[in-house]
Amino acid sequence: MHWPETCLTGAINYPYNITNKGEIMLKTIYFVILSLFAISCAPVQTIPQAQLDETLPLCYSDIDCEAKWAAARRWVQENAGYKIQIYSDDLIETYNSTNSALSASVTKNLIANNIYSIHLKVWCGEDLFGCRPTLESAILHFNDYITNSGVSDKNCYFDMYYNHNASKPKLGINIRDVNNKLIIKNICSGSPASNADIKINDVIKKVNGINVLNLDELSFQLNKIDFGDDFSISVLRNGYYYDYYLTMPTEKEVKELIASKQKPENQQSVSNKTTEERLTELLSLLDKKLITKEEFDKKKNEIINEM
Repeated sequence: MHWPETCLTGAINYPYNITNKGEIMLKTIYFVILSLFAISCAPVQTIPQAQLDETLPLCYSDIDCEAKWAAARRWVQENAGYKIQIYSDDLIETYNSTNSALSASVTKNLIANNIYSIHLKVWCGEDLFGCRPTLESAILHFNDYITNSGVSDKNCYFDMYYNHNASKPKLGINIRDVNNKLIIKNICSGSPASNADIKINDVIKKVNGINVLNLDELSFQLNKIDFGDDFSISVLRNGYYYDYYLTMPTEKEVKELIASKQKPENQQSVSNKTTEERLTELLSLLDKKLITKEEFDKKKNEIINEM
């Protein structure tokens, strides 16, 4: 009997004159082994490393990081094959794998001022068929899951004016240049970008019909846009181009936004509102089962004690 020599050979000779029970059993074993070869040699769709780098989840505020870190733990609990043995503010790690089931390690890393990346590493033990699911597909699924679990900071758009130059209007997004792509990684609520259907991980291609290839070119085009101006943004998403038409806030609207956060007589009400919003967002995380009841109670007490 001739056995398959490699996964690439298609010519396998099989003796058709098997008649007795022993040979029938041998025939069954033959087809089982042949099936194993077919499965182990089946083509696996590979995901480019560039795609994993471009979808790496980032968080830009405390509430956003808390939501995404809780989502990271939930993802590990639901998708890794082993229980979590380490859980801290910047590390989630399971026990080590001995088969095709996944082990996972998630780290939270400071990459810039108040900006963190949430990075997944997965592996499995030795197995005939390799890891299930594949490592790349697991990471891509994790990246999408964490990104979609983010919570928008209500003060994000205000901070863009308060902490930076307020003489020009802001689009309300944070950009990362990854693999020569201008990728949107954060969108502030209440900003022109949030009022459109622009999404995180969209790639900016044009501003007012003009190609932008890097951060300098993007900044140059955005600086041409004044308060109250209408303008267009073209983005690339999943291989398709989308055009969006937006309007910058007027100078009066921006001044009112800044003043509303700075008036002493409003400071107490703003503080109370912020606390209420944080408690509401915390309750939302509990409802979505992204945090445990114990974590909810602990964080709730911390927020109340800050009042």
